[in-house]
Amino acid sequence: MLDRRDFLKICLAATAAPTLILPEEANAFVSDEGLKPWLYMKEMPLFIKRGKDAFKIDLRRKGHFDTFRYATRDIKANVIGYPDPHLGGLISWMQATIAARTGKFHPFVITSGLRTQATNSRIEGAARNSMHLPDENGFFRAVDIHSPAVPPKEIAALAKLAQEGGVGIYSSRGFIHVDTGRVRTWGK
Repeated sequence: MLDRRDFLKICLAATAAPTLILPEEANAFVSDEGLKPWLYMKEMPLFIKRGKDAFKIDLRRKGHFDTFRYATRDIKANVIGYPDPHLGGLISWMQATIAARTGKFHPFVITSGLRTQATNSRIEGAARNSMHLPDENGFFRAVDIHSPAVPPKEIAALAKLAQEGGVGIYSSRGFIHVDTGRVRTWGK
């Protein structure tokens, strides 16, 4: 059930975000530097599930970035890292756009965030230079997500619309990869 504040945020998102995933409707989000979704939707809460844990994260509030760090940790190695701050804004924008269209927030389930080298080496098909690994500045730039209520291709369409990094579509496995690296797309 949505509280009054979340309902008002959805109404705001409905006026600011595209209500259908159509490129011509995205023009309101495009600046001279391209689409910057986190500039418009950073005020939206982010609903995340990870294992048995559920989180409502407001990235503007003190301590909430630490909660985001915990939610995106390497569970297998029990290591907490530093996600690229734009990653949280990007997935928050995607979630808010879906909420504006459907009238309901659908949590994203994070299946992978930070990976240590050891964890990454145990994952079949994982890239050796995965965006899930910390970069030279200590930030990792990728999450794998899905939502039980939203098809992976729809989430991927929003990520592609943002043009803020890589989008890997793994429909047969039921999730998508989103990162804040260079713009590229793969998978079906």
